[in-house]
Amino acid sequence: MCHKIESNFILIHLLKNKHSCTINDLVHLKRIIEKNLPDVFVDVSKHSVLDTVTSFPKIFKWNENKIIKSEDSDTYFTEPIIDYFDYDLEEELKQEIISLL
Repeated sequence: MCHKIESNFILIHLLKNKHSCTINDLVHLKRIIEKNLPDVFVDVSKHSVLDTVTSFPKIFKWNENKIIKSEDSDTYFTEPIIDYFDYDLEEELKQEIISLL
C-alpha cells in the first residue's frame, strides 16, 4: 500500500523543533523519506507547499526564501492540535517518518 504524505504534515513536524526551513530542506527530506520508506510518497511540490503556507497563516509564513513559524504559533505544534495534520496514518508509519526529519 502506498501512502501519500502532504507537505503540511512534513512542515508541522519539521518546524516543531526548528524556526525555519527552505524548499531545498523539504526536497532533501523527501528524498530521505522515500529512500527509507519505499511505500511512501512525499508531496513537497511547489503547489503543495504554497497551499500549506497560505492555508495556515497562523502557523506558517514566508520570509524571503524560507518558511518560518508565524508569531504565536507555538500552540499549534503541541498535542492534540498537531494530530490534526497526521490524518489517519498508522502510528508506526508516522513515527518512522518523524524520526527521519
